[in-house]
Amino acid sequence: LTWSSMEVSTGMPRWTHSMITVESLPSWKVFVFGGRTPAGKDGHNRGKAKYSHELSVFDEHKKTWLSIPMENESAPARGDSETAYDPASKKILFFGGLSDSWLNDVWTLDVSKIAGPPYCVLELKPIVGPKSGNTKLVVTGEGFVDS
Repeated sequence: LTWSSMEVSTGMPRWTHSMITVESLPSWKVFVFGGRTPAGKDGHNRGKAKYSHELSVFDEHKKTWLSIPMENESAPARGDSETAYDPASKKILFFGGLSDSWLNDVWTLDVSKIAGPPYCVLELKPIVGPKSGNTKLVVTGEGFVDS
Protein backbone atom coordinates (compact mmCIF):
# COMPACT_ATOMS: atom_id res chain seq x y z
CA LEU A 1 0.00 0.00 0.00
CA THR A 2 1.24 3.48 -0.83
CA TRP A 3 -0.05 6.85 0.37
CA SER A 4 -0.02 9.87 -1.92
CA SER A 5 -1.35 13.39 -1.56
CA MET A 6 -3.81 14.84 -4.07
CA GLU A 7 -3.56 18.52 -4.85
CA VAL A 8 -7.28 19.31 -4.67
CA SER A 9 -9.13 21.56 -2.26
CA THR A 10 -12.72 22.62 -1.66
CA GLY A 11 -11.37 26.06 -0.78
CA MET A 12 -12.22 26.21 2.93
CA PRO A 13 -11.16 23.74 5.63
CA ARG A 14 -14.02 21.55 6.85
CA TRP A 15 -14.41 19.03 9.66
CA THR A 16 -17.21 16.89 11.22
CA HIS A 17 -18.71 16.61 7.71
CA SER A 18 -20.47 13.65 6.11
CA MET A 19 -18.81 11.94 3.17
CA ILE A 20 -19.86 9.04 0.97
CA THR A 21 -18.72 7.58 -2.36
CA VAL A 22 -21.23 6.68 -5.06
CA GLU A 23 -20.49 4.40 -7.99
CA SER A 24 -21.00 6.26 -11.23
CA LEU A 25 -19.62 5.28 -14.62
CA PRO A 26 -17.18 6.16 -15.97
CA SER A 27 -15.98 7.53 -12.60
CA TRP A 28 -17.01 7.42 -8.96
CA LYS A 29 -18.32 10.55 -7.23
CA VAL A 30 -17.54 11.60 -3.66
CA PHE A 31 -20.26 13.61 -1.90
CA VAL A 32 -19.29 15.82 1.05
CA PHE A 33 -22.02 17.56 3.04
CA GLY A 34 -22.12 19.94 5.96
CA GLY A 35 -19.62 19.93 8.77
CA ARG A 36 -18.02 22.91 10.41
CA THR A 37 -16.06 25.65 8.70
CA PRO A 38 -13.95 28.42 10.20
CA ALA A 39 -15.75 31.72 10.81
CA GLY A 40 -12.81 33.72 9.43
CA LYS A 41 -12.21 34.12 5.70
CA ASP A 42 -8.60 32.98 6.10
CA GLY A 43 -9.70 29.52 7.26
CA HIS A 44 -7.78 29.69 10.53
CA ASN A 45 -10.38 30.74 13.15
CA ARG A 46 -11.60 27.32 14.30
CA GLY A 47 -12.70 28.69 17.68
CA LYS A 48 -15.67 30.45 16.09
CA ALA A 49 -16.57 27.77 13.58
CA LYS A 50 -20.02 27.67 12.03
CA TYR A 51 -22.11 24.75 10.79
CA SER A 52 -22.38 24.42 7.03
CA HIS A 53 -25.06 23.11 4.65
CA GLU A 54 -22.69 23.18 1.68
CA LEU A 55 -22.60 20.18 -0.67
CA SER A 56 -19.42 19.42 -2.60
CA VAL A 57 -19.08 16.69 -5.24
CA PHE A 58 -15.68 15.33 -6.28
CA ASP A 59 -15.22 13.53 -9.62
CA GLU A 60 -12.64 10.80 -8.95
CA HIS A 61 -11.63 10.43 -12.62
CA LYS A 62 -11.27 14.14 -13.43
CA LYS A 63 -9.79 14.91 -9.98
CA THR A 64 -11.93 18.03 -9.74
CA TRP A 65 -14.75 19.38 -7.60
CA LEU A 66 -18.00 19.79 -9.53
CA SER A 67 -20.32 22.76 -9.16
CA ILE A 68 -23.79 21.28 -8.72
CA PRO A 69 -26.75 23.67 -8.62
CA MET A 70 -29.47 22.76 -6.13
CA GLU A 71 -33.06 22.64 -7.39
CA ASN A 72 -34.54 23.38 -3.98
CA GLU A 73 -33.60 24.26 -0.40
CA SER A 74 -30.88 22.08 1.12
CA ALA A 75 -31.00 20.22 4.41
CA PRO A 76 -30.24 22.48 7.39
CA ALA A 77 -26.60 23.07 8.31
CA ARG A 78 -25.11 20.34 10.50
CA GLY A 79 -22.09 18.27 11.40
CA ASP A 80 -21.63 14.66 12.53
CA SER A 81 -24.49 13.38 10.35
CA GLU A 82 -24.67 9.69 9.46
CA THR A 83 -24.88 8.94 5.74
CA ALA A 84 -26.00 6.00 3.59
CA TYR A 85 -26.54 5.49 -0.15
CA ASP A 86 -29.44 3.57 -1.70
CA PRO A 87 -28.40 2.48 -5.22
CA ALA A 88 -31.94 1.40 -6.14
CA SER A 89 -33.39 4.90 -5.69
CA LYS A 90 -30.06 6.70 -6.27
CA LYS A 91 -30.59 8.70 -3.09
CA ILE A 92 -28.20 9.60 -0.31
CA LEU A 93 -29.80 9.55 3.15
CA PHE A 94 -28.61 11.86 5.92
CA PHE A 95 -29.65 11.11 9.51
CA GLY A 96 -29.36 13.43 12.45
CA GLY A 97 -26.21 15.20 13.41
CA LEU A 98 -25.40 18.26 15.45
CA SER A 99 -26.25 21.92 14.86
CA ASP A 100 -26.06 23.63 18.28
CA SER A 101 -28.34 20.78 19.45
CA TRP A 102 -28.69 17.14 18.44
CA LEU A 103 -30.86 16.54 15.39
CA ASN A 104 -33.21 13.59 14.90
CA ASP A 105 -34.28 14.08 11.28
CA VAL A 106 -33.79 12.33 7.93
CA TRP A 107 -33.08 14.09 4.64
CA THR A 108 -32.60 12.53 1.22
CA LEU A 109 -30.65 13.84 -1.75
CA ASP A 110 -31.55 12.51 -5.20
CA VAL A 111 -28.24 12.08 -7.06
CA SER A 112 -29.66 10.29 -10.12
CA LYS A 113 -28.65 13.16 -12.44
CA ILE A 114 -25.03 12.76 -11.31
CA ALA A 115 -24.74 9.04 -10.54
CA GLY A 116 -26.44 8.04 -13.77
CA PRO A 117 -27.21 4.52 -15.00
CA PRO A 118 -24.95 1.52 -14.24
CA TYR A 119 -23.47 1.63 -17.74
CA CYS A 120 -21.46 4.06 -19.88
CA VAL A 121 -21.06 4.28 -23.67
CA LEU A 122 -17.43 5.05 -24.51
CA GLU A 123 -17.36 4.51 -28.27
CA LEU A 124 -19.54 3.81 -31.30
CA LYS A 125 -18.16 2.24 -34.50
CA PRO A 126 -18.59 3.24 -37.22
CA ILE A 127 -19.13 6.90 -36.35
CA VAL A 128 -21.17 7.42 -39.52
CA GLY A 129 -22.85 5.05 -41.96
CA PRO A 130 -25.11 5.02 -45.00
CA LYS A 131 -28.59 6.55 -44.75
CA SER A 132 -30.12 3.28 -45.90
CA GLY A 133 -29.12 1.56 -42.67
CA ASN A 134 -28.19 -2.11 -42.46
CA THR A 135 -24.82 -1.14 -40.97
CA LYS A 136 -23.58 -3.14 -38.00
CA LEU A 137 -22.98 -0.83 -35.03
CA VAL A 138 -20.46 -1.79 -32.36
CA VAL A 139 -21.04 -0.17 -28.96
CA THR A 140 -18.21 -0.32 -26.41
CA GLY A 141 -18.33 0.87 -22.86
CA GLU A 142 -18.55 -0.18 -19.23
CA GLY A 143 -21.30 -2.01 -17.39
CA PHE A 144 -22.71 -3.88 -20.40
CA VAL A 145 -23.52 -7.58 -20.37
CA ASP A 146 -22.51 -9.49 -23.52
CA SER A 147 -25.44 -11.01 -25.33
